Amino acid sequence: MDIIREIKMEALIVGGIILGVLCLIFGIAWLLKYIWNVTLPEIFNTKRISFWQAFRLMLIIAILAHPYFIKEVHNNPQKTLEIFGYKYNFAPSINKLANKITNKIIKKP
Repeated sequence: MDIIREIKMEALIVGGIILGVLCLIFGIAWLLKYIWNVTLPEIFNTKRISFWQAFRLMLIIAILAHPYFIKEVHNNPQKTLEIFGYKYNFAPSINKLANKITNKIIKKP
């Protein structure tokens, strides 16, 4: 009888965790929808989005921002970004751009 109670308690705990995670996910999607619909139509004259569009947008952001897909390679003096297994070094191009801007501000030929 005690084993059945333990199984029921574990099932309730797991069910509660699953329900909590689902509520959190849908809550974040609703918050994204709300913030989008309050802010962006006024500023950029965009359309309002539905809950499911916000949910899909949240999933896309979660996938693209996941550390598995995008990670910065450490122990490298130059900032190298690894995206889907390909390494990109943005430091030289950023340095060139910074030098151009600095030269224009200081008016060097």
